[in-house]
Amino acid sequence: MEGKDIAEIIISSFAAVGTLAAVIVALWQYKIQAIRKFKIKPIHKIELIGDLSGVQSQCEIYGIDVINIGYRDTYITSWGVYISKKFQLQICNLNSNTRQEIKVEDSLTFKAEKNSLYNNIINKCKINEDSKLKFFITDSTGKMHIKKTKFKIKDLK
Repeated sequence: MEGKDIAEIIISSFAAVGTLAAVIVALWQYKIQAIRKFKIKPIHKIELIGDLSGVQSQCEIYGIDVINIGYRDTYITSWGVYISKKFQLQICNLNSNTRQEIKVEDSLTFKAEKNSLYNNIINKCKINEDSKLKFFITDSTGKMHIKKTKFKIKDLK
């Protein structure tokens, strides 16, 4: 083998490695576009209803802020309180006509009134009051995303 042949082999090897790297990058870019990822933050706040002259009523609210940190727009089809794998208290059923679209880097807020939430959890779910409150959302592919909060169910009393 001459020096020219060895140089051709080395150049061909580098070209093959470069082609393989380009294929891997292209496949990674294709796959990353399909990722649906959310940041779910629990909220607890008091909403005041009224005008500048004074508060007419107030309502204590629990819920979640959902931020789309994925790479594509998606839809939220339902949300609620996660009890177990087999049982969830669905607070809002968003059918195909009213499901909520969430664009990339956009957010949605889902909320429920404190007393109503507590009554439904205790009466329908038969769960221990010392349990932590967990919320879930379901996206348009049917994948459930769960967020455990620091709030205990007895905090809703």
